[in-house]
Amino acid sequence: MSRNYGMDVLRAIAIISVILSHALFFFIQAFPQYSIIKLVSYFFGFWGVELFFILSGFLIGKILREQLISQEKKWLLIFWIRRWFRTIPSYLLFLLINIFWYYYLQSDFPGFLFRYFTFTQNLAWEHPGFFPEAWSLAIEEWFYLIFPILMIILIRCGLQVVNAYLIGGAIILTFSVLFRWVCVVLDPSLTWDEGVRKIVVFRLDSLMYGVYLAWFIDSIINKKKILLLAGFVALFISMTACFTLEYDHSFFSRHFNLA
Repeated sequence: MSRNYGMDVLRAIAIISVILSHALFFFIQAFPQYSIIKLVSYFFGFWGVELFFILSGFLIGKILREQLISQEKKWLLIFWIRRWFRTIPSYLLFLLINIFWYYYLQSDFPGFLFRYFTFTQNLAWEHPGFFPEAWSLAIEEWFYLIFPILMIILIRCGLQVVNAYLIGGAIILTFSVLFRWVCVVLDPSLTWDEGVRKIVVFRLDSLMYGVYLAWFIDSIINKKKILLLAGFVALFISMTACFTLEYDHSFFSRHFNLA
């Protein structure tokens, strides 16, 4: 009875969206003349993953605040162990399966494979073609590492927990947004999908929106309808941009439609 069924519904939507996106790959191969299929596939995949990022940030934000307020000893180590045990075993299993399959087909091991064990395969550069699904987990793992450390540094500088939470989040969000904006302006050749969307340093802000949402919901409990309306407006703008703009090279899509 303590479960948040709204969160479960959102998780289900995210899961179904990602599954649909990957399933449509077969229709793209069978009917390459219908570009709308590819666009719909991108849309479901994009929003499914983005929703996962928001949900992850929402959950992590609440956990970090509660553990910092409780002042439990070794809370950071406990947090990391719990996060990593939930994600890394499955990741390593499928990474090894992909490595063995690659070796079976190619009979060699490319030098970049070691990056997958440190989640640096797409840290500040395009994700390799090998095991392409791993890009989103790399973003999450770096977020789990950086955000709590930044909060601890701010607390040791004299900030209260809530202020460290909000300011630390603002630092990460501002860095990713500004860095993404500068790189898109300086290098027009960067594409939306491979050149921006799947690179860690450009996307840390994607989880921060969930972190701030957790704080807003707890702190501004009577403004939920306004937040819901704002969410629908933002979703409508993003959907319109997705279906009307040339998303891989549009400035709006490469920068603002990832926020």
